[in-house]
Amino acid sequence: MTIYTGIANENGDFIIPLSISYSGGQKITVKADKNGAEKSIEIYAPSEIVDDSNIFIEFSSTALFPSNVGRIKIGSGEDVISKMAFYSNTGVTSVYPNWAYRSTGLTIAEGIASIGDSAFYQWSGSGSLELPSSLISIGVRCFIYSSRLSGHLNIPNAVEKVGASAFFGCTEITNITIGNNIKSIGELAFANMSQLREVYMSKVTPPTAGGNILGSAHSTLKIYVPAGSLSAYQQATGWSDFAAKMVEY
Repeated sequence: MTIYTGIANENGDFIIPLSISYSGGQKITVKADKNGAEKSIEIYAPSEIVDDSNIFIEFSSTALFPSNVGRIKIGSGEDVISKMAFYSNTGVTSVYPNWAYRSTGLTIAEGIASIGDSAFYQWSGSGSLELPSSLISIGVRCFIYSSRLSGHLNIPNAVEKVGASAFFGCTEITNITIGNNIKSIGELAFANMSQLREVYMSKVTPPTAGGNILGSAHSTLKIYVPAGSLSAYQQATGWSDFAAKMVEY
């Protein structure tokens, strides 16, 4: 058994670097101490890696998982987060919600250029999603059914592609800004976002869009497009269905 020990900071948070050299199935105990109070978490090293994309970590007891996880920041050490990397098959209504349920937000670290298909499928953590300025591609179904992500969603300027159903069912996001380098948005990419009220497009020419990209948004949805671009957006395939909701800014 390997034991990692760390000291919590003034907020009660601690960071433990996990080695990648342990063997599959090995039990790991993480201990943190603050003011003489000790907290332990027991986890198991991944027992199986599937097609170099899925890593499974088993917690010996969900009761041991900290209740104040806070904001989670993820960086792979490379420029890609693989497909299905943080996939969850249990939603927020499950008796056993996924491991990120208690998180208060998600940040993808700078340097990440691509997030693979279904990488954060059904992410259950609440709060805002922060994407890095280095990001170029967002995969198919990447954040689908992440129903507790909320507030403003910024698609950075470097992003060229948002895959089909990428944010489908993210029902608490209220407004979106899409950067000026976007080239394509897949079908249903921002559909079933029932609280979505505002979308700001930065690109003058309409990007290629699949069907129903903004379907089932809030009834007051407004799509703001750059001055002089209104007619182009209103006539473009994939955008014309939302022509009545468009205004220039």
